Amino acid sequence: MEPKDYWSNTSGNEIVGCFIEKVDKGLTKGEIEALVAWETVTKEIHEELTYSNLYDSMDNIWSVLFMAEYLTMSGKPEGKRIRLAIPNMEIRNIFMGQIMAFYWAS
Repeated sequence: MEPKDYWSNTSGNEIVGCFIEKVDKGLTKGEIEALVAWETVTKEIHEELTYSNLYDSMDNIWSVLFMAEYLTMSGKPEGKRIRLAIPNMEIRNIFMGQIMAFYWAS
């Protein structure tokens, strides 16, 4: 019996879906596609982000993806700006199957 993805069945993606419905499809979609291609994107991460101010900025999607461990840090941080990458094949499959599906559906 082959092992199956564990991560994709442990949580919902409602917050991510809500962000993706609201963000600029061109720029963020290209960045998501770059991540799926094993590239990195550099973003400012707000670890102090709370649920009450989650939607104050659409750039918060990067902090949410990082803190929910959909993305990991690549290299050393430059202040609050860090290079983000998909950590493994299982998470890449989530990006390809679920997160990209939010784009194609809208």
